[in-house]
Amino acid sequence: MFLEHLDDKIGGGEFAGRPFQNVCGGTMKQTLKCHICGKVVIRYPRFVELSVNLSGHTNAQDLLNSFFQSERLEDYTCSVCHLKGGVERTLEIITFPKVLIVLVPRFTASGAKNNSQIGISPTVTLTNISARTGVSYSFQSAVIHHGPHIQNGHYTSLCNESLSLVTYDDSKVSMCNRLQGGQKEGAYILMYEKRLLEVESPVQKESQITGGSEKLSWADIVKTRYTVVIDRKQLDFYLFL
Repeated sequence: MFLEHLDDKIGGGEFAGRPFQNVCGGTMKQTLKCHICGKVVIRYPRFVELSVNLSGHTNAQDLLNSFFQSERLEDYTCSVCHLKGGVERTLEIITFPKVLIVLVPRFTASGAKNNSQIGISPTVTLTNISARTGVSYSFQSAVIHHGPHIQNGHYTSLCNESLSLVTYDDSKVSMCNRLQGGQKEGAYILMYEKRLLEVESPVQKESQITGGSEKLSWADIVKTRYTVVIDRKQLDFYLFL
């Protein structure tokens, strides 16, 4: 909400004039299906951050996986049959943001803080199951909250600079060899940058060793290091998550 408000102040009414939408904005496909009457409603909301559910998860990738799981909306009333409890919601990414912002809501309405530990994953992957497309993101920075309450605490930032972790605490700057417990407990906003490698729909891999072909899913591709031969020319691929 803050970034959208800032975009309104800086840019114009259209997405093209909004800097944060251009960098952090993406589009989701939201499908609402009523299992009572069969009604299907599809919407395409835009977003600049993903607000995830902290409960029961251990790292950033788990948070994102949970966010995109199908969910039964018990309190949602179908617009056709007017009954509750039968609508299922599914979400998937249609356009991927250049910079992914993950908001970890740690504060209750009263301001009390949830100190559950969350591992800051070095890389995360967003997928579009329908199009069988995956995009990988690398960790860039995090906002860390220290303290028991939203009105009683201190914010620091953790940044990935040239493969080194640097902590910024007001005027104090220090190197960090690894992610520490306090950062896991206070990680509030996580920022990831889209990697250059983007994995599209499944391809045919021609094996130089066997001379045959093998159809791979995108999940296999991003974990595979292999060689292909195209028109008698060898081409090496090194694809990593």
